[in-house]
Amino acid sequence: MALSFDSTLTNAKGISKVILFKGLSHPIVLTPCLIGEPVFTAQPFYFLNEMDCVMRIRFEDPPNDMPEHETSEELNDFIENLIDNYLFEYSKKYPYSKVTSKITIFSYWKDDLDNPYFLCDRMNVQYLALDILNDETIISCVDSEDGFGFDDWFLLKNYREYNFEKYINSLRELLKKQVLVEVEDNRALGTGKFELPVVKTNTTMLSYNQAKMFDVVSIRDFKEDKEYYAVNLGMPSTNNFRVEQEVIEATNYHDKELLAYFFSAIRDKSPLTQFRNLYNILEFFFEEAPQRIGASAKFERNMIEAVFVWAIPDSELIAFLNQLNTEIVDAITSTQKTSSGIDIQGINLSSKNILKEVSERVYGIRNACMHSKKTRRGNPTPRFVPTTKEEDILKNEFWLMHWLAVKVIEKDTEERC
Repeated sequence: MALSFDSTLTNAKGISKVILFKGLSHPIVLTPCLIGEPVFTAQPFYFLNEMDCVMRIRFEDPPNDMPEHETSEELNDFIENLIDNYLFEYSKKYPYSKVTSKITIFSYWKDDLDNPYFLCDRMNVQYLALDILNDETIISCVDSEDGFGFDDWFLLKNYREYNFEKYINSLRELLKKQVLVEVEDNRALGTGKFELPVVKTNTTMLSYNQAKMFDVVSIRDFKEDKEYYAVNLGMPSTNNFRVEQEVIEATNYHDKELLAYFFSAIRDKSPLTQFRNLYNILEFFFEEAPQRIGASAKFERNMIEAVFVWAIPDSELIAFLNQLNTEIVDAITSTQKTSSGIDIQGINLSSKNILKEVSERVYGIRNACMHSKKTRRGNPTPRFVPTTKEEDILKNEFWLMHWLAVKVIEKDTEERC
């Protein structure tokens, strides 16, 4: 029997489409999903652009296509590494995205099969779960007041289903309501007679039942030649709908430690911390890079340059810098004043040694981000203090550092493979 596993993500809210990731040992599908088993906290309607997403992997023949593992922790590590390598490709395509597998809020749990009560609503509610139709040890189970029986192991569903569906339908009727309005010199409408809807929503609104249908999204139903993914339960229904779909392919597994630094930067909301984590990827090769290019690098600024010379053709760097938008280019080519008043020189795009120019900029930003000492040998040092104003300065440095980190990770993979 096939096995399917969902993995929660951080910062995946609003992706609003189904994405097939393929090319590595197992394909994975990213899909919107209702997380936390909402029952009492379930909404009658959801907006696709506000829904979280999960990564879903399916093993059609577990004895043969699941990776070898002795513990669930080993299996989880395998799945996480697979997801990280796919999301690395996603981040390359969408560098503004902060989606990562490194979760801070846990949304899944394992129910105790020896306990008659299971959990829902993010573990805040327990509900009685009795498999009346299949468990021969259950002799009888009826409502204590009305005496009716149950046709679902999720007993609460027998009480909730009808009333909740009625509530959804009543709200849906409100969406059709129109009013006749006559105004003169109204600030918003002007003058005239109007027939106006009482409610206007964006086009991504889904009912609860439609949102729940994302539970059946599967790799096996993904048609790569289509523009949209059809979300349905395999039968005609007014609840059936479709969402945009995409295919992203990966071809390599990258170093786990480098990906850990990379996604730590992606997840973080502080530009200061983002820079530090991306810088760690460059620092990883400070000893090896000079050796690989046959250079001597005694000081950190020289080591940074050596990493760039090893990993990045200057023609690619120039092409990247030329395609950045004007705001980012203006920021990284301008002199940047730090909290202590010390200037960090901008990048000279017309320099004949663009790798050295960029390494000097990175080194200057690095010093201001890493050190907090007020003075060095009696002189003020460049410092970025983690205030909103100071961190705003670093926002535009992210795009260059993100690209540099990607190139270094890929160069390492290229040489190892």
